[in-house]
Amino acid sequence: MFDQVAVSEAGCVFIVPPYVSASPACTVTAITMGKVSRHRSAGGRGGLGLRVLFVVAAVVFAGFVVLPRGSVAADQVSFAAAQGQLGSPATVITDPTATDGQAVRFNAPIPDSAGFVHPGILVDPSQISYVQDEIAAGASPWTPALAAVNPFYTKLSYAAGPYATVDCSATSKSCTNVVQDAIAAYTFALLYSYSTAPDRAKYADAAIAIMNAWSATLTKANGNQARLDLAWSAEVFPRAAEILRYTFASGPGDQVLNVAAFTNMLNNVYVPTLIAGDPQSNGNWELSMADGLINIGVFTDNRSVFNSGVAMWRARVPAYIYLSTDNNANGQPIAPPGGNYSNPAALTCFWLGLGTNKTTCTVPAGFTYHDGMTQETCRDMSHPMEGLGAMVNAAETARLQGVDLYGEQKQRITDAYEYAAAYDSQYLTTHVWPASPCGGQPGSHSGQGGDGTGGSSYMYGWEIAYNEYANRLGVSMPNTQAMIARFRPSGGVNATDWETLANVGASASRGCPHFLGDKTSA
Repeated sequence: MFDQVAVSEAGCVFIVPPYVSASPACTVTAITMGKVSRHRSAGGRGGLGLRVLFVVAAVVFAGFVVLPRGSVAADQVSFAAAQGQLGSPATVITDPTATDGQAVRFNAPIPDSAGFVHPGILVDPSQISYVQDEIAAGASPWTPALAAVNPFYTKLSYAAGPYATVDCSATSKSCTNVVQDAIAAYTFALLYSYSTAPDRAKYADAAIAIMNAWSATLTKANGNQARLDLAWSAEVFPRAAEILRYTFASGPGDQVLNVAAFTNMLNNVYVPTLIAGDPQSNGNWELSMADGLINIGVFTDNRSVFNSGVAMWRARVPAYIYLSTDNNANGQPIAPPGGNYSNPAALTCFWLGLGTNKTTCTVPAGFTYHDGMTQETCRDMSHPMEGLGAMVNAAETARLQGVDLYGEQKQRITDAYEYAAAYDSQYLTTHVWPASPCGGQPGSHSGQGGDGTGGSSYMYGWEIAYNEYANRLGVSMPNTQAMIARFRPSGGVNATDWETLANVGASASRGCPHFLGDKTSA
């Protein structure tokens, strides 16, 4: 019986389990017979060497998967069950070539009037279904990641703490709450998505209650720090709202997401706070703002806001990560937009961790820039990962919406991850800071105290970039892989939340899929 499909793209063959949606951008042009070992997650469903279909795919707008008529396992026999697992529109068609199975055509997601596909913020239906199935099978790394989610965010007794004004100076709790409540809402939305329990609506209800509380209360933000906290929550709140708006049908007694009020909050409080960006501050700020605007644009179907986030991303990423080819290979990084760091001395001090427009600082002997070094490398270990995490979150959502930010900056992003991983690993392994480029401990030339780690954010933000470049595209990223192995399962902080749980796997809704070979490895 057929229980896998191999999809060929650009001369490569990828083994696709039947409960994972074939990409809606793939279509069958030829079917032949062959043999292949079972997908690891199918353990317990049969032996090795089962017959499969090799499907030669062309990039168009529909995909075929063949489901068996005979009995392999209940979840593979029933088209209705498979359709529910796959979470994609599907039509059974007659295919005389597939004599032992029935072909299923998966329709392409149809963009709305603004050109967006929903749900499509950081995760899409195929990714959600994929993870749900892996958890049901007890597979790694998803099942351990689910068990490791911080219980602070999973208690159904969680109560939102909304404020009318987010002002970190006047009421610091307002800034703490808007970030934590966004993480809680997203966590509950994921729990709803992955649960198969009859009462799973309780998780959706918990998430919606948080979002409705904030949209009924928040009217403004004051102060500089509030802009960063709103950026973080703009990255996360729309993820939760997007999932539940398009996947949760409220029943009697359930919470109902107030889409109008939530949209008004995003448009009237968040967008005015974020839209101008922040070219003077450290790059992680503006990269979070870019991600937040992209997410808001998708949720509100506002192409202008989405495009503003993309433009901000495109302007800031080259100024955040150094490549030796920048500025005609003159050895200097690209200055952030806005002209605040057009003075070379100010730009050097900025990259040494001073964080403001200063022209006087202590420059380490022999200081030089390295490919993949970030503007915050010499600040501490954590802030670069906050910047890289926001950057990649934005690229992942853009990918789901058909914009290839990943491809535009492939070299820069992969170099940054590999450099950060090697740099951080040396300290974590030896407790000795690299002498170059920062002259020892990061922050030592900008008067910062502490141990140079800058908190715990250096442990997060590794998975999504690795999933895109290594798992989907086959780019070698051994340093990043080692960091993932060190820190899995990833936790949640600010806007980098539960990546091992939600973002490992090969959702490829806008193109033909690439799947992990051994999903137990990083």
